[in-house]
Amino acid sequence: MKFESAKGEAYKERFKVFFSTKVAFFDLAIWSNELTTPGEIQHQLRARMKERGIAAVKVYARNEANIEKVQRECAKYLEEDTEAQLESDERYRICHSPSCCVTLTKKVRQPPPGIFKKARRHSRRR
Repeated sequence: MKFESAKGEAYKERFKVFFSTKVAFFDLAIWSNELTTPGEIQHQLRARMKERGIAAVKVYARNEANIEKVQRECAKYLEEDTEAQLESDERYRICHSPSCCVTLTKKVRQPPPGIFKKARRHSRRR
């Protein structure tokens, strides 16, 4: 989709439509902005990780206020879901604006002891 110059209102309206229909609800990631409520972040994480069974979800934020909101809500979600863990919390800059990407994954369960033991070879008796 082609967007016009950022100075025009048509650009802003087209980008809002594009973002809300194509980007905001990509299954493997959640993009947080000023309009995203804290409860919505937890709801989207719950829907993706628990209900859909997605093993890893990335939560993106831009600007300090959004970064704090995302980190706080991801921490609350981790307290709720004992099978999830924080994989990474990356900080970077986009156009002089602080941004972050928080990755939550499901914990890998360890198999019970003794499952993968080598079978002993029994020697033949004559």
